[in-house]
Amino acid sequence: MMTLDADMAAQGRLVVLGAVRLEGRFEGTIVCSKLEIGPDGYLFGNAITQELLVAGQLVGTVRAQRVYLTGSAILEGELSYETLRMDETATLVGESRRQGSLEMPAEYVAMATRARQTNEEFVNLEVESRVRRVAEATREEAQFKTLRSRFPVALKPVKSAVL
Repeated sequence: MMTLDADMAAQGRLVVLGAVRLEGRFEGTIVCSKLEIGPDGYLFGNAITQELLVAGQLVGTVRAQRVYLTGSAILEGELSYETLRMDETATLVGESRRQGSLEMPAEYVAMATRARQTNEEFVNLEVESRVRRVAEATREEAQFKTLRSRFPVALKPVKSAVL
């Protein structure tokens, strides 16, 4: 989880495959799988996320699958959502509408696809490495058996000496 602490202020476009926790101030666009805006957090801009939890303040445009406005949350602007849960003490000012499925931006989809490919490549390398180690161990065992058959050693019991 990426966290922007209370003593941080940032602006721009932030695209993260995982979760983001905003405790400070951010101006711009955040695209992520889960966005949590803490009680002291403030987002002025846009949020595109699968899950949004707001305890602080968000002013701007939101596109999300699931939205939770908790405590004294303030969401001011345009909200598109699939599901919305709101505490009695939370405030929603502006336009809200239920939407169909959320379509993430192309850059997020590209990052997720590349991450999946990288993970698959890593798994394939790991499998190849294990196959190589098994093959090496099998060859070494075969060599040992060949040597053992060429040079049989009779094992004799060891007599223990008593002092």
